[in-house]
Amino acid sequence: MINSAQSSGPAEQLRRAGRTADLLRALLTEQPGYRRHWRAHVVRSGESEPHQGAVARVIAHHLWDTGEVDESTEDLPRKLKDIVARGLSGRGISHQSLQWFIRSFEMTEPHETTLWGALQEDLAEQADSPRQVSAVPPLPAVSQAESDLRANYRTQSLIETYSVGPDRCRREHRLVHVLQAVRDLDHVSYRFDTSEVQVVVLRGGSAGAPVPDRTPGRYVLDIQLVEPVRAGGLTALETQATYPAGGPRATHFVRSLRASSGGVSLRVQFDPAATPTSVRWRHRGRHEVVTTVVELDDEQAVHHFLTPTEDCVVGFEWDW
Repeated sequence: MINSAQSSGPAEQLRRAGRTADLLRALLTEQPGYRRHWRAHVVRSGESEPHQGAVARVIAHHLWDTGEVDESTEDLPRKLKDIVARGLSGRGISHQSLQWFIRSFEMTEPHETTLWGALQEDLAEQADSPRQVSAVPPLPAVSQAESDLRANYRTQSLIETYSVGPDRCRREHRLVHVLQAVRDLDHVSYRFDTSEVQVVVLRGGSAGAPVPDRTPGRYVLDIQLVEPVRAGGLTALETQATYPAGGPRATHFVRSLRASSGGVSLRVQFDPAATPTSVRWRHRGRHEVVTTVVELDDEQAVHHFLTPTEDCVVGFEWDW
């Protein structure tokens, strides 16, 4: 952490406003879990660490996965790069963008608490010093760039069933997704980590073929709605995604949720030939992480229903 020794120069004012940036850079470069996360998204090496383009892609995938930004916004990583650069350089970070960093990297509660404390210190120093206010503008609650990255829809209800095959690999993912259009909507995009997925739309639209995303190893699939939905209108999609045998061994099923997600039902179904030794439900909220051991029911499955009251990351994890 930077000390708070006084200095009259603008460079010192900017440096003192960068406690949050210093801490973010240290966490993303020194914590193995966070570092592995962004390094998996490096497309072109050579940038200083942490790689801003890779960090922007991590945040982009989080925003796509939670539905906070519509998946049709294919240039989202590019739009986020300036927000990431400002946050990591100390030129300014809003409450919203700091929350994006924390959620995207699934930061631990101690790291999250320290980051919010650093941001409050930065804001307090700017408010106390006229010279600092002139050198570094007050941080907005939500920047204009962030306002431009809103989703085209809000999730109203989500029912998901994730099936694990006898080879302990994912086999099928069924989804019933009720959504409300924020803007006029004619299609919804979903992202996958393989092009071999077979997607059938059982209700509400028709699926295209998965095509390579801008991020290596990711694919995007558009579902054209049966009828366009005007802003404020509701529609429902029911899909079935099937994966080939022999894929990566499944060890978890996790979903990032917004506080506005409505009712959410998550179920993991295990093949009788693939019984895990233990299963845990994990709920990571704003202030705490709660992990609960759960038992398989008579149908060789685990199930949880919730109505989020805050942004959270939830799901099941298991051991073989």
